[in-house]
Amino acid sequence: MLITISEKSKKAFEAAAIKLGQPTTLPDFSMLRPDLALWLTANYMLAIIIEADKNGEIRDYNNHSTRKYWPWHYTKDGYEPGSGGGFSYRDYACDGGSTAVGSRLTLNSWGEAKNSANDYPDLWEIVKLTVK
Repeated sequence: MLITISEKSKKAFEAAAIKLGQPTTLPDFSMLRPDLALWLTANYMLAIIIEADKNGEIRDYNNHSTRKYWPWHYTKDGYEPGSGGGFSYRDYACDGGSTAVGSRLTLNSWGEAKNSANDYPDLWEIVKLTVK
């Protein structure tokens, strides 16, 4: 079962694209396998939504003194793609964790990461689990 993108996420993407002056149409990935096309579409949508939430700011990911936050998800036993119940957001804290790499999908605070995970669970499920 292929996961679908919710109307809420589609509307958020369109509003974000307008805010950034970007096209509201999604790239055409129809030449790819359906699961890969969906994964690329969800990544693109999240990148636009998150960038708009940051008022168009693309942070310098080479600046290692700036913290970057990412939603931490987990799956439960018996996970079924698109079921919702098996894919959940969980707050995650670590005293000694650090990384030298960044992602366009990182957020400015744990609160922003939590809100993004709760607001767009369909997109994060597609991006993080890359389910076929």
